Amino acid sequence: MTTASPAEPADEPTAGQDPAGARLDGALVVLMLALYAPLLFFGYGSDNDTYLVLDSGRGLLRDHTYTPSRNPGYFLYELTTGVLSQVGGSVLCNAATLAMAVVSLLCFLKICRRLEVPRPHLLGLLLVIHPALWVNGTCTMEYVWALALLLAGTLLVIKRSYGVAAVLLGLAIAIRSTSFIAAGLVLGYALLARRPDRGRVVLAGFIAVVIGGLFYLPPFRQAGFSLAFLKPMTGGSELWTLKLRLARFVYKNLYFWGLLGSLALPVLLLLGWRRLLDPGRRRVVLACAGVVAAYEALFLKYPIEIAYLLPTLPAVLILLGIGLAHRPVVIGAFGVLLLSYAALNLNIARPDQHDRATGGAVGLWVEPGYVLQDARKRQALRGCDSYDCWVAVTKEEGR
Repeated sequence: MTTASPAEPADEPTAGQDPAGARLDGALVVLMLALYAPLLFFGYGSDNDTYLVLDSGRGLLRDHTYTPSRNPGYFLYELTTGVLSQVGGSVLCNAATLAMAVVSLLCFLKICRRLEVPRPHLLGLLLVIHPALWVNGTCTMEYVWALALLLAGTLLVIKRSYGVAAVLLGLAIAIRSTSFIAAGLVLGYALLARRPDRGRVVLAGFIAVVIGGLFYLPPFRQAGFSLAFLKPMTGGSELWTLKLRLARFVYKNLYFWGLLGSLALPVLLLLGWRRLLDPGRRRVVLACAGVVAAYEALFLKYPIEIAYLLPTLPAVLILLGIGLAHRPVVIGAFGVLLLSYAALNLNIARPDQHDRATGGAVGLWVEPGYVLQDARKRQALRGCDSYDCWVAVTKEEGR
């Protein structure tokens, strides 16, 4: 492969030129399907928002009326989920999300090759076994749908296919409004790095905004043509003192990677600091760091769901691949920590109330891991397809 300049990623080899790489891509897809597929049959999911989405989609199809599942509205995903649920129930809805997880994986691998990121398949393995992707890639929620569209749009921007990229990035924004952050950073990168393409990049940005914005007209209308639909639904102010906000931000960041993974991650980035500061990698490193910083800033404002951090996952993995290019064993050891977090969790805090904590206890508890704990919750909710059912079951379970 030829060496690319910082602004011009090298062309990706074709499948015929790199049959070993294509086989490894396929092996990772098979591994993802083998790990994720069992969870397809555990009902729609454990998140209360899942059932609000189902209620919204059902109302759209049955009554032709629109009630957003939550602000700012998720019209495209709510409608899609309504159709999928009616046709094939939870299994079809979850399978569609798994298909998006596969798209995320394949686009991530292609982006790594385009940007000449070392160890793409080892990084792809970490993506597959990351517990947050594992859980959210098998349930009826929009996080992985948005991630797949963002990665596909990013790949097409790298390839200079700006027209199709604009459509995909616009759909990512339609699926999940916070996708505008990554979409804006990707297009902003192209705008700065590719002067001859600036007109096409600006047009792509305009198209993405228009496409994404169109799907927020129904919640805008439902809000009486006011901007009330943009107000986040975060609960009372007593839940958002500075102390509680910071505690949620730190705790949920820790448990995006797991306690051991979060302790190891900064050490790994420090080990790779020389390669991360290589001038030849500067633009890619800055782009990835920008994605992480932007989503962390948003998460500091709204530290609600761990899955909000999913857009940072590919960026952090690319940074690890660049920094630890000659330390594959270290990357592999980090993968072991991620995999262990799927099965076993070392928890350092417990809230006084589930989802409405105003305090809690600090200690050390050994608990089922992220994936096992979610599977247990989903098993209890297996027969539910409405928010009222979710409320009844969670009250009965005492969660």
